[in-house]
Amino acid sequence: MKMNINLKTMNIFHGFIFFLVIGIHFCHSQENKTINALSKNYDWNARFEYSETDVLSFVYQWFSGFDHQKETGFFLKFLDDYVQMNYPDFEIKSKKDFIKWYEGVESTIFWNRHYLKNIKVKQNEDKTWNITYDVNWKAKDYSGKKYDLLIFQKLKIVRYGDIFKILQLDAEVKK
Repeated sequence: MKMNINLKTMNIFHGFIFFLVIGIHFCHSQENKTINALSKNYDWNARFEYSETDVLSFVYQWFSGFDHQKETGFFLKFLDDYVQMNYPDFEIKSKKDFIKWYEGVESTIFWNRHYLKNIKVKQNEDKTWNITYDVNWKAKDYSGKKYDLLIFQKLKIVRYGDIFKILQLDAEVKK
């Protein structure tokens, strides 16, 4: 079968394809504008105010990192440059101290989980938050020894722009 397509037919075909592509792109971009558009009626200031839910999300992300024994860099983004952390067996006054402490965790702890209870969150006027909670820490070290400790912690975090950082953490074993 021999096809005989003239120039006029080709131009019409190319024009059809061009408008089809442009139409699909336009519809897709309009759809994205709708999907990604912010509500025009929502309180503008409230959109940027952090809530207790944001604080709890931060705390749970912190502990989730330990539960999965994330790399050290994961935790450093949570720490303020002037962090003060007091664990029963180690005092942390810098990110360098945290790295040393966490290397000890990685070299001794085979598995662990953190179960948070009795969480209380209080927002302060200076863009800081105080959080208190009990942590039931369950772990197993490389020798096979198991741990099941209840630890009370007081955490103070600060908000810089749209991120939180840990300023202070105090921990004491309850049992």
